[in-house]
Amino acid sequence: RAGMYEFVKSVHESLQAFQNVFTRYNRQLGKIETLNTWGVPWMTWAFLAFLLGTALLLLIIPVRLLFVTFVLETFTKYFRFPVGVADKLWEEIPDSSRTLSQKESHNRQNKSKTKAH
Repeated sequence: RAGMYEFVKSVHESLQAFQNVFTRYNRQLGKIETLNTWGVPWMTWAFLAFLLGTALLLLIIPVRLLFVTFVLETFTKYFRFPVGVADKLWEEIPDSSRTLSQKESHNRQNKSKTKAH
């Protein structure tokens, strides 16, 4: 009995871990969807400028140098501060569900204001 209980408990814990990972991925995809639907226009413009700058850098800088930079960045990650400006900016982007609900509540408020006048 104890063996079967431990097995079911371990399966439950692993499924819960998978669910947490998928929830995190879903949030990230929601942020990308917000950028794609222009939910927050200034952040979308910043993202487009970043993409354009990245494309220009890839045209100018040799791939070998980019590879060395990537490897150094990967292996020195533990010696640097954990949160940077890019991480803070990424956290400010709302999920698509929050953006849509904010637009709906804003539309409802505008309709109630027009009815009052």
